[in-house]
Amino acid sequence: YAEKMGRLYPFLRCSPSHGSWMPACRFNPTVTDIKFSFVNNEANFLDGQQFAMTSVAPRILVIEDSLMLIRPLCRLVNKQGFTAVPVTSLAEVRQALAEDPRFMAAVADYCLPDAPNGEVLPLLLENRIPTVVLTAHNDMETRERVLCMPVVDYITKESPSAFEYVMKMLRRIRVNPGIKVLVVDDSQAVRQFLRMQLERHLYQVIEAPDAEQALALLRRESDIRLI
Repeated sequence: YAEKMGRLYPFLRCSPSHGSWMPACRFNPTVTDIKFSFVNNEANFLDGQQFAMTSVAPRILVIEDSLMLIRPLCRLVNKQGFTAVPVTSLAEVRQALAEDPRFMAAVADYCLPDAPNGEVLPLLLENRIPTVVLTAHNDMETRERVLCMPVVDYITKESPSAFEYVMKMLRRIRVNPGIKVLVVDDSQAVRQFLRMQLERHLYQVIEAPDAEQALALLRRESDIRLI
């Protein structure tokens, strides 16, 4: 598509056999596979475009009942140019939302003293707040239960890079709504799966079932940033 349009697009490939994203690469007829993470190379997706920043720092709701974790987490959030709003319980989450529900995102612990089974997550999602779940629960049952909800991601605290990854996700949440993605596949089930995964990360998504419709969309939608 990019060759015919005379334009350059970044690509993501999805491997159904592995059920996961394959590495991204910028289209080049001589390059078959370039291995790098799109999260770590966000400039490739932005293609040099500068997104306008508001004068008021976006607010991030940080939900964590451990003071040993919430303090460094809030410091990292503030260093990214956001304003961290720390809360330690479901009751405090309700109070914060009642005072001002305008949050760019939430970083939420799954288990809170007054919400031990993730009861905070539906409340955040009802308020249309993109939510990154940061939790000590690493069992498959909890993971599957959480990922059935439209959360952005599920991250375990035991990972040494957990906080760093959360910061990267917050930066992506800030810019992803400005990125339009074209999903091309002849299988409706695959397109629906890819749409679900992309919309989880707040991308704008459009679909095409074949090359002809994809080319027509590329001609009509000049702001497509990713195929």
